[in-house]
Amino acid sequence: MTASFPLGARYLHDSPEARRFVSSLGFAPDTFTVKVGYKQDNKVLQEPPIGFREQYFMKSRGETNLDNYEEKTTMNQGKASFTALNLDLSDLTNRLQTSLHLNTKVCNIEVILNELMVVKHKGVTEDLPYDSLVSTIPLPVFLSLAGHDDMTKFFKSEGVTFCLLNKSHFDMADYGFIYCAGAEPYHRMSKCDDGVVVEMLGYHTESECIERFNSKYIGSKFVPNSQLITGIPAKYLQAGFPNVKFVGRYGAWDREQKADYVIKEASK
Repeated sequence: MTASFPLGARYLHDSPEARRFVSSLGFAPDTFTVKVGYKQDNKVLQEPPIGFREQYFMKSRGETNLDNYEEKTTMNQGKASFTALNLDLSDLTNRLQTSLHLNTKVCNIEVILNELMVVKHKGVTEDLPYDSLVSTIPLPVFLSLAGHDDMTKFFKSEGVTFCLLNKSHFDMADYGFIYCAGAEPYHRMSKCDDGVVVEMLGYHTESECIERFNSKYIGSKFVPNSQLITGIPAKYLQAGFPNVKFVGRYGAWDREQKADYVIKEASK
């Protein structure tokens, strides 16, 4: 999903596996510390106060109760800071795509069976047998392709509207991003070169954003289904797909599978 500004907080956490991965693509990055804040009563705290994480969980997911609350996957585990690799993530993506170009095939997947995919490529339907498959397809979509439409009802996600506002909206100081659990219409603010990016649950039109933020508004982008609400993580479905490795936050429907986690798993 492309946009003219960063869509929220985007960092690659530092780890030995991440360093080896980016080095293989020609990077030699240094590191920097990302400071995380928690906004309450117009003050930014370095640690979330009691009850903040639960409030943030309900606000950022549109929930009215804590039935699906998981402390370890909510609000970056309440960290005050973390170390990230200092590199351009867009450049990283482009280099990775270039390195894979000779081995890629763009096609529409029509059916996924055990050890066989039926795809359509340039208007021609063909069978692609496989011994093992790494899937980053959003899990409910994969299940539908695999003939399990009855299971997709257990999955729920929501889109997020990202708004770029000028720097006068809020003084981010030295914080990389700030979680917000109060009455403000957004649940997170991220600092970028051009201003402050705020994230609002659901679809908000450009006119709504302009009306809400007035002269501070610069631009907006809606990303559908980017916020996982409920579902069945792939690790509980693995037995039914022994030849498939589900990877990524959406592919495995698992918030723990951030980029650094996926890189670590791929290096094994």
